[in-house]
Amino acid sequence: MTTIAPDSVASFLDGAEESIVIGGQRRSALSGRTVQTIDPGNGRALAKIACGGVDDVDAAVQSARGAQQEWAALKPGARSRALGELARLVEVHAEELAPLETLDNGK
Repeated sequence: MTTIAPDSVASFLDGAEESIVIGGQRRSALSGRTVQTIDPGNGRALAKIACGGVDDVDAAVQSARGAQQEWAALKPGARSRALGELARLVEVHAEELAPLETLDNGK
């Protein structure tokens, strides 16, 4: 079976940035390492992605701890609005996200 993906998905996979996001900032892995992500359905490479190491994990944990304090300080209404906005963005980009997730799972 051939997977048909929107042009934006094919473009994303062809030019996927070899980066990670920590604290809202996109950057290369500190180690500079990358790995290929593979479509388990056919064994073909999908994209080269950054491979975070111990230092990246430490930075992500530190960032997450700070973000958790900010999140905890928000009132329930503000949290609700933030989660609603996340849901809205997933819906807006569903036609791009669904094929990416499907490819990543080999279907």
